[in-house]
Amino acid sequence: MPRPSKRITAIVPSGKDGWEVHSAAWARQQAGEDIIMLSVGDHDFDTPSQTIEACVNAVRGSNHHYTPLPGLPRLRKAMAAASTACTGIETEADEIIATQGGQAALYAAVQTVLDPGDHAIVVAPYYATYPNTFSAAGATFTVVETPAEDGFQPRADMIRAALRPNTRAILINTPNNPTGAVYSRERLEELAAICKEHDLWLLSDEVYWTLGGGEHISPRSLPGMAERTLVINSMSKSHGMTGWRMGWLTGPREMIRLLTDLNLVTTYGLPAFISIACAEAL
Repeated sequence: MPRPSKRITAIVPSGKDGWEVHSAAWARQQAGEDIIMLSVGDHDFDTPSQTIEACVNAVRGSNHHYTPLPGLPRLRKAMAAASTACTGIETEADEIIATQGGQAALYAAVQTVLDPGDHAIVVAPYYATYPNTFSAAGATFTVVETPAEDGFQPRADMIRAALRPNTRAILINTPNNPTGAVYSRERLEELAAICKEHDLWLLSDEVYWTLGGGEHISPRSLPGMAERTLVINSMSKSHGMTGWRMGWLTGPREMIRLLTDLNLVTTYGLPAFISIACAEAL
């Protein structure tokens, strides 16, 4: 066959994406073996029945057609209310774009803020797909570790040391997967200072925000950060809807407009019946 593009082969250059053990365990579990899955953030219970019924009713109600590219208005309104609670800043529907899960939100954010050859900083430990998502954008990245003895909190001095002239973004995840660490206000303020000083985007993965066990502090709420922060969120963890594939991005209105252009050539909208069920769940 003709060769594939370098763009696609660079996503997983080794041919291994880190999910091989998970896939093998899942196959053995489906074959009847008694295996406990510790590899992926999925629930051991089903989606709440009210949400399922809302979806069934939406299907029966002939909601089978194309939807607006940034999401159904009622869904965006519900997501905006959730983002207000998550980020601590009053959020309007036009600051929201619905995506096919949190991973699609991350992909869209990276594609929108980075050009090929740009550099990003990823605070570790991190979710397994982060490196591949940057590779898909043709960007490079530097991993900055968070010391266990410091509670897996990001250190400003280590992040500053990783900066390059072509650094455009920092990606963080709080509450963190896999450590469960919740970044403190002080550390987030230090990150915010770096972003403002160097005119960087902050990509903030907050899909576990309802599960942190205490006060959630979003960097979007810090002074001067709403204009340079994209918040990644998802229905998967907070509402037991991992297989429904629904997430969203919160950000400046102009960025949401540009992200809508990306949806034009990727997902071209989301299923109406799933959107209605998610709006009901929120």
